[in-house]
Amino acid sequence: MLQKAWKDASYGAVLLCSTETEDQEENRQIDQILTESKVAESPLGRVPKQNPDRTISAEGRPINDMRARNASGSKYDHPPAAQPRHRAVVRQSLWWRVRHPKVPQRCAKRDVPRAFKWHFLKPGDVPEFCTRILGVLILSLVMVFGWVGAPGEFVIWATATQKHHGSFRPCHPQFNDVVPYTSRWLMDDGVVVEPLVGNRIQRSLSAMDAAMVSVWGPGAINLDKLAEEGTPAKSQLLWGLHLDFEEQVVVLPEPKRIKAKHLLREPQLQRGCQRVRTKLLRELAGTAQYWAVSAPEIAPYLPVFYRLLQQEVGDHEWVKPRGSESELEAAWAEFWDALDWVRLQMEKPWGTSFRAAFGKLLPLRERLALPGMAASARFVGGDATLTRLGSTDWKDRCYHMADSSRYVRAVNEVVGGGDHLEIIGVMELLTFIVLAAARKETWQGQLILYVTDNMNVKGRLRTRRASNRYVRALLLLLQRLEAENSFTVDGAYVRTYHNTLNDWLTREDEDKVHAEMESSGWTRLELNEDWEGLLREAMRPTLKLPGEKGPSAALAIQLANEQQTVHAFPAKIEPKPFKGGLHQIRLGSELLTFELGWAKGGGSIASQAQADWIVCVLTQDPKGREADILLKTLARTDWRGRLIVDQPRELSETSRNRLMQLQVQWGQAQVVDYQGTADEKERVQAWRAAQVNECQMLPLRSAEESGSQVSVSRSQEAPCWKVGRPGLVRPLLPEEVWEMQGGLAEDWRSADSKRK
Repeated sequence: MLQKAWKDASYGAVLLCSTETEDQEENRQIDQILTESKVAESPLGRVPKQNPDRTISAEGRPINDMRARNASGSKYDHPPAAQPRHRAVVRQSLWWRVRHPKVPQRCAKRDVPRAFKWHFLKPGDVPEFCTRILGVLILSLVMVFGWVGAPGEFVIWATATQKHHGSFRPCHPQFNDVVPYTSRWLMDDGVVVEPLVGNRIQRSLSAMDAAMVSVWGPGAINLDKLAEEGTPAKSQLLWGLHLDFEEQVVVLPEPKRIKAKHLLREPQLQRGCQRVRTKLLRELAGTAQYWAVSAPEIAPYLPVFYRLLQQEVGDHEWVKPRGSESELEAAWAEFWDALDWVRLQMEKPWGTSFRAAFGKLLPLRERLALPGMAASARFVGGDATLTRLGSTDWKDRCYHMADSSRYVRAVNEVVGGGDHLEIIGVMELLTFIVLAAARKETWQGQLILYVTDNMNVKGRLRTRRASNRYVRALLLLLQRLEAENSFTVDGAYVRTYHNTLNDWLTREDEDKVHAEMESSGWTRLELNEDWEGLLREAMRPTLKLPGEKGPSAALAIQLANEQQTVHAFPAKIEPKPFKGGLHQIRLGSELLTFELGWAKGGGSIASQAQADWIVCVLTQDPKGREADILLKTLARTDWRGRLIVDQPRELSETSRNRLMQLQVQWGQAQVVDYQGTADEKERVQAWRAAQVNECQMLPLRSAEESGSQVSVSRSQEAPCWKVGRPGLVRPLLPEEVWEMQGGLAEDWRSADSKRK
């Protein structure tokens, strides 16, 4: 902090003085001057940065806590600090793509060092910009981070640079085009996107550098950043996201994905938990704004996150949303459903999710205006009655039709006793989801316009919101199909007498419909099995697509499973089942998640000598240093409890050999090896019950995996749900909770059989 203050002083941006010198007379005079000048000190803070795993980084940004000073003014007393979005850069790139088809584009960035500290204050305002650190008074002569007027006052200078740069256009228009230069500025970060036409981009950057010097003066260009990202490139990390101007896609960077995974693994964000810190929820809502750029399907659910921030009057450490009991119950349910959707997308390999084409960032009307987009739009329709349902894909001339009368009772139960119009709307929406799942490969990258005469269906496709949980699950499935297959669906309403084909499908004699459709060249789709499959899961909806198999399907089922509870012995199951003491050997900077989870479950944290359990976490460690430290640590005490060593999937040969020595020397040690056999895991006792430890998922005894049981494994770089092979890490079964508390397996089986 002092180094930064000294650097600012070297630029003439601050005055440094002290009232704690050895000369008392000098101290008295300085105090008198400060008092007469009405100098008001503000606390000096430091905002730490986070590592990808949400641990605190050594880096940070100093900030003046000027809340007391800011209370006397308002941001509306200063120029607006309007900022561009990624959409603005994307729109410019697409505009150039239309003007110069197939011509490569390049992007370059410029950065202003010291940002706010370029702009000096009025002398009479300086006394309000004072802080103290280690006895040294720092009087700022320039704007500081933390002052309410700083963003707006800085943006007018960035706007001046943008306008000055845009007032030029290149010479030799026959080679460089006649279009004037343009740039986008997010605070102190400037961006230029130009096609490789003549030497246009070099001239544009030269004009931008000159504009920056004209506005701020010499030294306005950050040379370190210039060397790092100032060269025109086809891909740039732009305002937190990767924009590839060659492939025309925007991607969420991998470090931000890792941060997002750690954020979503916070125990307060798990399904069923309504005790959430306001700060954590604000962080989630803010980061979701970034996620929504690379995954526009999240955008309709941003209001879900902000709904819980509509709190009762007053400042609250813990979220206290306002509303009736039924409204809050619905808000929490929608919140948890949206988080499960994000978790499922986060587990996709990097580059296959949170990756959106430039066109998906634009509104529908703008997308249709792009060359070739209107021609590639696909019209799909549907209709439903209480006796039959049908859907059509006009472009490929295929249709689906089925009898719906036997499903009316089931849909009525799902809807909750709604009228027949509501039931018909759910049936039609369900039929369209099945059609989309069957045609997703054909619809890749296209704009799908669903034509319907049902206003409920059209409204749900537009807003992607619903109060009924099953309808909400269907809409989330549609969001998933769009995200994974890069198509976009929008609803269009037509009157019933214009929806002739689909209306005819659901009312004409079935044999006649099939005969006439076949003679007209239409292909019939058999989707009854998928339709019924979605309806069978209605009482416990998941994010699994119809007919889907593999890791994504398993994870979708797992996310939908509610916390396992024990019903056979309800009186004996304790909310905090852990007994005894645990000690975690810390070999590096890993989090003490084992100790945290053990304490939440009712256990105690003990010293190594007195612990019943000892755990440690190893990294890949090519030289085996961590394994050596573990062996030496265990040798210092005469301890004979139970030991768990958590290691990554791939361990160095040296570390593996050290652990083999550990197994030989330590008879009671159980080494959890993700590459090992089931026999090595048979008697390992672990803990995951009552949601007391969501970060660590340790394997228990080897058990037969049932069809509904999902196997998961933990990645050390991001401890989130990940589908793995059977026998690896998995959730705790109810009978295993019973055994952890001292119960006998025979008693469990006996009571369970009686209960059934």
